[in-house]
Amino acid sequence: MGDEIGKFLQAELQPTLQDIERQLTPRQAVSERTQTLMARVLEAMTNMQAIEIDFWATNILDEQNGEAQRRESQRPSLLPVTSVPVPDEVLDAKCILTENNKIWIDA
Repeated sequence: MGDEIGKFLQAELQPTLQDIERQLTPRQAVSERTQTLMARVLEAMTNMQAIEIDFWATNILDEQNGEAQRRESQRPSLLPVTSVPVPDEVLDAKCILTENNKIWIDA
């Protein structure tokens, strides 16, 4: 029974995995070319080898941070601004702090 479920899931998920691989492969190839170019530019600027820098990982972090900032700017505020009408008497009242740190209002 477990074998049948495993085979079913593998057959169902296989097209999805292939779709993901097809989408990532061109992007990764472009990113690797960009990484090579960036390493060459950095080497030319600093006269040092840039082999240790993982531009691919850096680029992923930059994209994640950018996406988080885009979501932050697009979502509505969690605390909407509200206005509460207050009668003039309350605004004109004098508040006095008592010895027991209780507020007494003299209208």
